[in-house]
Amino acid sequence: MGNSKSGLHINFSNKSGNEEVPEYYTIKISNKPYEQGRNYIKVTYKIDYHIKIPVIGFHCFYAGHFYLFIGNKDEYVFTHSPYYSTDVVKLIDVYFSVLNPDEPLLVTLHTTEPKKYNYVYRTFKRIATFHFNDMRTHESREPLNKHLIGELSNLSNGVFFYTSTGRSTDLKRIPKESDKRDYVGMEEKFHRVIYTCTGNNRSSNLYIDKLFPKRKVSGFSSLDSQKFDGLLVYYNNDDPVLIEFIEGLGTRYQYVEKDSTNWHKVEVLYTDDSSLITELDKLVP
Repeated sequence: MGNSKSGLHINFSNKSGNEEVPEYYTIKISNKPYEQGRNYIKVTYKIDYHIKIPVIGFHCFYAGHFYLFIGNKDEYVFTHSPYYSTDVVKLIDVYFSVLNPDEPLLVTLHTTEPKKYNYVYRTFKRIATFHFNDMRTHESREPLNKHLIGELSNLSNGVFFYTSTGRSTDLKRIPKESDKRDYVGMEEKFHRVIYTCTGNNRSSNLYIDKLFPKRKVSGFSSLDSQKFDGLLVYYNNDDPVLIEFIEGLGTRYQYVEKDSTNWHKVEVLYTDDSSLITELDKLVP
């Protein structure tokens, strides 16, 4: 599907900022940790239409003008074609796991009625187009939190962590290339690496020497052989500064360096990249 001005296009890889086609619409994009579970991110797309919406026959009176294209990256996978003005989408919430920031899990459509409809993202990819009553037919009746955990498990079978040395297997690293850096905020001081499962129907194994290839460390014995959804590791250059073991909606086991060989469990509180950088600065000698 092309990016013509006749349709409203939302790209789920854009997680902040504004997008506008002056004669048709403005989209304001914001993101924040999910209120009921900080291991998930909620991205909100608020739509302001610049053309008056008819009460009925929406697709007939303005054919193509307000089709809603929802895409991830460069692939447009879904179209919403409302018939009644009450079914026009005015706001969209999209939920991502912090361990899979490029893969939407759930989508909530808020209409002008007002009403909201929850969908598993895989439903969009399967159906491709909504017409008339499709919004109600395909909406999810399961609690949102239950779906978040379930959809993440469809992408990853988890990571077993071991305090011994060994060969880590079936492990997915984001960024994939070790020379690529996902910097925290605008400063190029700290960078983030995600470790999760490759999603090949079996769990991953992560041995501690994957995180510390040049030295031996202690302090992780209580986590030995435990299974997690994945890990977030924050580095200063090539040295880990903060390691977070991610589990469920909001559980995080956070570890920082006590001295050159010992690590210990702490609580590091932050809400965004700015406050995270402040906390990471405190951990660097």
